[in-house]
Amino acid sequence: YTANSGIISSPNYPNNYEADRNCEYDIVAPHGKIIVFNILDLDIEQHSSCDFDYLEIYGGPFADNSSSLGKFCGDYKPGLLNTFTTQHNQLLVHFTTDASVFGRGFQANYSFVDVQCGGIITDARDVVRPPMDTDANGFYQSNAKCQWLVYAPKGFVIQINILSFELELDNLCQYDFVKIFNNGSGNGEQIGPFCGVTIPKVITTTSNLATILFQSDSSTAKDGFAIGFNFIEASRRKLKFYLK
Repeated sequence: YTANSGIISSPNYPNNYEADRNCEYDIVAPHGKIIVFNILDLDIEQHSSCDFDYLEIYGGPFADNSSSLGKFCGDYKPGLLNTFTTQHNQLLVHFTTDASVFGRGFQANYSFVDVQCGGIITDARDVVRPPMDTDANGFYQSNAKCQWLVYAPKGFVIQINILSFELELDNLCQYDFVKIFNNGSGNGEQIGPFCGVTIPKVITTTSNLATILFQSDSSTAKDGFAIGFNFIEASRRKLKFYLK
């Protein structure tokens, strides 16, 4: 689903869903937008841990390495607790049923909200750039905070190539900077921060996930940066997160 807003529902809704269904709904917004997802109606076989029939929502494109925003079954009433906002521009909805006990299923709506920058990268051809301020000589925007989550296929690592780079310079890179994390959480093992005009060398991750963080303050904007990617099949030897 790529429209700015829409409604999704289980098969046959509002009639009862069928047995042994396994459905996935991918909602993909453009970069620089996030997704607001709202459950309007839910009537799914009740179980204390929702082991039989259930609706599960993930804040990313893949169930195995995206955070679960919630797993639901039973008769859930609409309300504020049924509204979820992603951190990035993709969301996965998974609906599964077993061989017995059926209900209406679910109906939900979604919409895209503009956050100017950030998103999920799954295509190595994508290039990451900061949000630009067209009223300030083409420099990047002030007070920006952007996070891109990069997914390579399983069995691959990510080569991060910084193609151009110009940020406000200070000795500690505490005002405008780029940080690169060797995971999908944006915390922990990192390279950087980077600032100034020196282009960092090629960075290779140890897994198929990386996070790129850009932050700017209220003054002294520059041309910004462009970051490209290669997805490389992982070697059998142990890799390290390194500057090449």
